[in-house]
Amino acid sequence: MPSRRFGFVSLLPPLLLIVMVTAPAVRAEDDFATQLPRIAPLEPAEALKSFKLLPGFRIELVAAEPDVVDPVALCFDERGRMFVAEMRGYSEDRDKKLSRIRLLEDTDNDGRFEKSTVFADELLWPTAVFWTNGGLLVADAPDVLFLQDTNEDGQADERNVVLSGFGTGNVQGLLNSFQWSLDNRIVGSASSSGGLVTSLLPEYFSFDKLRFEAVVNRPLRQPVNLRGRDFALDPGHNLKVEPLTGGGQHGLTFNDWGDRFVCSNSDHLQQILYEDRYLARSPYVAISGARVSIAADGPQADVFRTSPVEPWRELRTKLRVSGKVPGPVERGGLASGYFTSATGVTVYRGNAWEEEYRGQVFIADVGSNLIHRKRLVDTGILYRGERIDEKTEFLTSTDNWFRPVQMANAPDGCLYVCDMYREVIEHPASLPPDIKKHLDLSSRGRGRIWRIVPEAFQQPQRPRLHEAENAELIELLGHSNGWHRDTAARLLYPRLSLLPNEDSARLRTMAVEAKSPVARIHAIAALHGRYEHLELKTLADPHPRVRQVAVRFAETQLSNSAPTWDDVRRSVFELADDEDPRVRWQVALSIGEAPSGPQRNRAIMRLIENDTQNQLPDAILSSLRRGAGDVFARLVENRVLRESSRGRTLLRRLAEQVDRQPEDTDLDVEDKRRFFSAAGALVDLAEEDKLAAEIARSTIEAVSPETATQISRATGRRSEKLFRQAITLALLTAPDRDVPSEQRHKAVEQLRRASFDEAGPVLAELLTPGEPSEIQTAAIATLGFFKDSAAAAIIIDRFPALSPALKARAAEQLCSSKEDAQLVLDAVEAKQIAATDLGPDAWRRLITSFEDEQFRERARKLFEAVRPADRKEVVEAYREALSLTGAKDRGKAVFAKQCASCHKVEGVGHELGPSLAAMKQRGAEAILVNVLDPNREVNPQFVSYALLTSDGKALSGLIASETATSITLKRAENATDTVLRVDIEELKSTGQSLMPEGLEKQLDKQSLADLIAYLMTAN
Repeated sequence: MPSRRFGFVSLLPPLLLIVMVTAPAVRAEDDFATQLPRIAPLEPAEALKSFKLLPGFRIELVAAEPDVVDPVALCFDERGRMFVAEMRGYSEDRDKKLSRIRLLEDTDNDGRFEKSTVFADELLWPTAVFWTNGGLLVADAPDVLFLQDTNEDGQADERNVVLSGFGTGNVQGLLNSFQWSLDNRIVGSASSSGGLVTSLLPEYFSFDKLRFEAVVNRPLRQPVNLRGRDFALDPGHNLKVEPLTGGGQHGLTFNDWGDRFVCSNSDHLQQILYEDRYLARSPYVAISGARVSIAADGPQADVFRTSPVEPWRELRTKLRVSGKVPGPVERGGLASGYFTSATGVTVYRGNAWEEEYRGQVFIADVGSNLIHRKRLVDTGILYRGERIDEKTEFLTSTDNWFRPVQMANAPDGCLYVCDMYREVIEHPASLPPDIKKHLDLSSRGRGRIWRIVPEAFQQPQRPRLHEAENAELIELLGHSNGWHRDTAARLLYPRLSLLPNEDSARLRTMAVEAKSPVARIHAIAALHGRYEHLELKTLADPHPRVRQVAVRFAETQLSNSAPTWDDVRRSVFELADDEDPRVRWQVALSIGEAPSGPQRNRAIMRLIENDTQNQLPDAILSSLRRGAGDVFARLVENRVLRESSRGRTLLRRLAEQVDRQPEDTDLDVEDKRRFFSAAGALVDLAEEDKLAAEIARSTIEAVSPETATQISRATGRRSEKLFRQAITLALLTAPDRDVPSEQRHKAVEQLRRASFDEAGPVLAELLTPGEPSEIQTAAIATLGFFKDSAAAAIIIDRFPALSPALKARAAEQLCSSKEDAQLVLDAVEAKQIAATDLGPDAWRRLITSFEDEQFRERARKLFEAVRPADRKEVVEAYREALSLTGAKDRGKAVFAKQCASCHKVEGVGHELGPSLAAMKQRGAEAILVNVLDPNREVNPQFVSYALLTSDGKALSGLIASETATSITLKRAENATDTVLRVDIEELKSTGQSLMPEGLEKQLDKQSLADLIAYLMTAN
């Protein structure tokens, strides 16, 4: 029963969550005026006294109203000027175009930006700014604008739309966070709004000869789908858009090594493992998402605010807990104390602080008036984010108006903070009317930018990088301040193709000899941008992160089969034995750019052998667009590996991949021939011992019947004998109740290879109440593999005798294909299946999944007879359960039977939805409403999606992840379906929670009272 609760939300783009429900009327005699006192703002000097900061630091004011208002993002140009996005007004004011870009300048170099100019106005809702090519990129969904000040008066006199199509449907998830990346691109987040984004610049547009009039009447380029993605823009090539794996809500940052991190409201620290381009190479490899939560204390970790909880927030929580108004209640009714509005994740890369702080990550929680920090601990391929400040935070304020939104590394080496500074930072739609009328939502018009400096900080000279020559910029690639390195790289990028030989030589020398490994990395990246060959010595650099980056930028040489690049390929292949796991990870990703051949495939085998922690299969499979058959054969020849758990799994996945890949070239044909030969060898090995036979069967089971037939021919039908033996044994083992359940379960799965005439009677025998539920579940799943309508008929015949949980499994199976679904409707009409036994989720599939209106109409008419009662009526009908005495022990059994497939309490169940243990602080009535009316408040996180495959199979579940090649749906008991995009016919939101309505069909009032009693006392 996934929860439908939201976290606290704010006005800010990453946090806006409009709860589209109407609050029920609070009693007329309720007047909350006395409970909702106004909170007064503090003037900047007083606000400074409100901060509590880690000892050794101080916070300084950089700018304040009226010089800056509602700042949400900032960047610096090469002169050290600051550009600030001002998100003025509330979201309902968006179309009034109140927002602006402000230009701030520190003319006397004292750290205070005293000169303020409106650089551009009449913007919709700006969320990111980035200075490049002599102008300012502004994210203003649905567009990205390029603003130029051609006459140097501090105001943009040229405004052009350069990209368009970013989503605007969700104001909490607009595009945001422009950052410079190591590979000379501007990276941003499309957030949860995504969009079909089109570049409005011609294919050969050049910023160094900026002529926007030349792009009039141009043909539009193909749009790029950015749903659930981050993206990269190439500033040197007409802002070419490339999708990247990502999908955080608001905030994006890199560390010095180029690793990317994002955050979402409650999931405050996430790492991006790899880019879409690696996965997109092979559309036949299904790989789960690349965005991983890495906070050691969990996504919704505790925070320790020093500001008082706003009175309106406490009151709203009480009203929600009592059920007087709808809305989310998190963490058992606590109004604060945990991440609800994480934003602006930023890795500190400056040089003004002590060395120990470099690489630490800072995350603002705008709703709690604080900035949290974590240490990134290298654990191999992933980092682990560990809390540093125990029971406190890096920065807090007692001022409720302090609203830290974004942070930035600055030219002076310090960390700057955008403070939107507002009394109420909550979307009006999520405020109950009887609270909202007592608040002044217009209490804004202020804003501050702060910087955090060490106690002994001395102001450095203002940068003048716009005057720097090539040699100076190259030297700055090794600067101790990350801002200087990135800015030097940005300024060099458009010059790289024209660099004189002496400057190119400087870069090559720096790539190999620079004292700092970060400098060597930046030099390698610059050479890559110049399209120069990689310095071979960088692949043998003493620092593992340099070797990793060198492998990444060697990819262009790997893909070139010319003999001149043999040394580079050989060196990369040798790094398959590198002692550092992240270097091997990068080799596993990059090696796919090399032509398939013995050398490359031997290196892949060494990667497999060295991968004792089983971290590389996804990366390796992504690199095997060609050559999977050869690697399969090599794995078969390695007895130690093939008999290991990871080796057997990889054999199966390789077989699946070879099975799906087309034979486009002679190389592909030869690779499949190699696969069939190896499969034959595997079959021959099966005669030696049972383990080899099991490996052979498991591997060949992974392929299609057509490929299995080819294997049979290639092995002189010996594989048929192997499966015949297995089938005969399975037919005997599956129904034998004296055999251990685990062996029976495997035998039931083996029956998929039998004919239906053989397997059908056995499977029908297993669908009886006397069989354990796991055996019946396996029998239902195996029947689903047979296309014969008689298989569905067996399930339908046994359906009335199945338990509620098994009925749900059976209904899911029967409703996944149109042919079987037709039989279900026949059975309902014939009263062979009670319409109420199908359950709401099955009816939802029947009514929405198949593109046949006649079928849908038939399903709708049958559903009318069992349409669930009005949820309010059901809640009222079961209200009596609140007065009954519940038994905790009985309630625990009810939970295990009805709720554990999606929830986890006291170690029992599955964490598809949040833990229900926290419900006890909400009260018994809230539990009752949440159980019986699950769609009253639907969190987008738990909205179910319907997916139809190209072969007509209907699936449903939550979208757990998306990659360039696949989508993963998650459903009850954490079961997942990963579907290749090439196999998706249709994907659409149902608009409803994964948890279906109608649980009252399985619960009487006493059972509900028992469940409530259990949840109210569970730990």
